[in-house]
Amino acid sequence: ETAARYHCPLIGGDIAMWHQRLLLSVTVLAEPAGVRPILRSGAIPGDTIYVTGSLGAAWDAEGKGPHLDAEPRLGLARSLATHRAMELHAMIDLSDGLAGDLRHICEQSGVAAEVELNRLPCRPAGEKPSSYPPEQHALYDGEDYELCFCATGSAPAELEGVPITPIGRITAATGGGALVTALDAHGQRTATETASWEHHDGR
Repeated sequence: ETAARYHCPLIGGDIAMWHQRLLLSVTVLAEPAGVRPILRSGAIPGDTIYVTGSLGAAWDAEGKGPHLDAEPRLGLARSLATHRAMELHAMIDLSDGLAGDLRHICEQSGVAAEVELNRLPCRPAGEKPSSYPPEQHALYDGEDYELCFCATGSAPAELEGVPITPIGRITAATGGGALVTALDAHGQRTATETASWEHHDGR
């Protein structure tokens, strides 16, 4: 239903069989369609870091939750890319956790990032049992399918009915320093280098 709504025909795929559950590999092909691509490589020191929607606690103890009904932010991304009140430099979708996905922007742009924990738009935990605070889930959980972007100027507080929250800033990279640093309400810094989901290639 979601693919049909976005005119994305499902035409096949690579189906692999193994001794566990069915494993599906999906490839999506697309075109910019009149809007310049916003890459991961354009962030500059001084940019404000923004996220759309709410983060963390995307699934409950039974594996159900908002991640099963995620709405692709395609229209929103296009609107952000052409918004006149700001200059958008870099953007990424959040699927593997904010800390890890923001690190991809930093790696590609040659910069670092500071995230203010008390500004994160945390999703209510619901029935998901956890001993961690909501900010930790917002930083490290995956399956959010929101957008993280870096821009100068002023982003709207809401666009197309989706809230937009400034959560930090891009800084100059320092040799050997953490690419993504979390700041708590007391200014205490914590590196986030190894906490999000990592895709391993088996080598």
